[in-house]
Amino acid sequence: MRALILALFILPGCIVTRLPAPTARLAADEQHLAAPAEPPADELAALDDEFEDPASLAGWQSFSRAEGWPDQAKQLDVATTSPGHLTFVPFTSFWLYDYHAPFLFREVTGDFMVTTRVQVTGAETEVRAASTRSPD
Repeated sequence: MRALILALFILPGCIVTRLPAPTARLAADEQHLAAPAEPPADELAALDDEFEDPASLAGWQSFSRAEGWPDQAKQLDVATTSPGHLTFVPFTSFWLYDYHAPFLFREVTGDFMVTTRVQVTGAETEVRAASTRSPD
């Protein structure tokens, strides 16, 4: 009896019972479970962007334009400057008080995960990584 009680504490929500011998219905259920299932529809797949088609830029909104402000992008293209990449060169780029750097966005609701790779460079020189900067 102790082993049964211990198992119930380790596996909460499990009920230990004796099952009758397998029946034809059980065999049919096993066949149904063994059949390949249709993959669930990916509702967010339309938001994927590998930046291979210049037309995909239309799916992104500029924060400046959305707010009715002047365009802050000196250069903005998809797969033109560099195939498979979004190129975004701002006139200026910093965040201070009410001033913000330009950015692109998409409105999305629900649970999702974003994976991206970003390469930041200076206009004329490389930008050192934050971990290699000396404190000022």
